Amino acid sequence: MNVDLKVTSPNGIQNFVIKVTSPDAAFTALLDLMVSEANSSAKNNGNVVLNLTSDVKVATALMPFGVPTGTDLLYKTSVDFSLSSLVPMIGSVARTEGDYVFETTVTDRNGKSVTKSPTFHLTVQ
Repeated sequence: MNVDLKVTSPNGIQNFVIKVTSPDAAFTALLDLMVSEANSSAKNNGNVVLNLTSDVKVATALMPFGVPTGTDLLYKTSVDFSLSSLVPMIGSVARTEGDYVFETTVTDRNGKSVTKSPTFHLTVQ
């Protein structure tokens, strides 16, 4: 499955955050290993917050998957990237059927934010 995103921000990206809501404890635990403590599910009502612009731990964890982070995003007006290498991780780790929501919020340098929520539904057979 291809999951390719194009993010445009005429005023430049200041912050790029993905809040993951998962019905599966194992998947949430895996994501918790990828983020700083402040962004963990324990600190965010069961959701894991992937701050792609400022969480160094996230940047390190996502580097092998080719997901842009840090200066690859900061102040850019347009960014193309693929999440295709990450989507199979849901099916390989998660065992709970349900919706996996990736609430994505991009904030520009003027403080204007846009939020979209790509959702993947896992069916367990």
